[in-house]
Amino acid sequence: WGPQQVVLPMKKSRTSSKSILVTIDDSPSCNTHALLDLLVKHQIPAIFFCRGEFISKYEDSLIRAVKLGFRLGNHSY
Repeated sequence: WGPQQVVLPMKKSRTSSKSILVTIDDSPSCNTHALLDLLVKHQIPAIFFCRGEFISKYEDSLIRAVKLGFRLGNHSY
């Protein structure tokens, strides 16, 4: 195990209020669609850190996540 560096372009917030960004580790899974529904319902921004071994099995959920505006990161393969 070691640190992973992920560099994502971030947009400057147009608000003075504090905010958070949720990270989802070891995705996708059988729960990703339900999690997407929850995040969208509550307008929670998130990044899904994906494991390569799960991508082909749950590819449809990742496609949906990207279409909904969520970001993806590489966790491992």
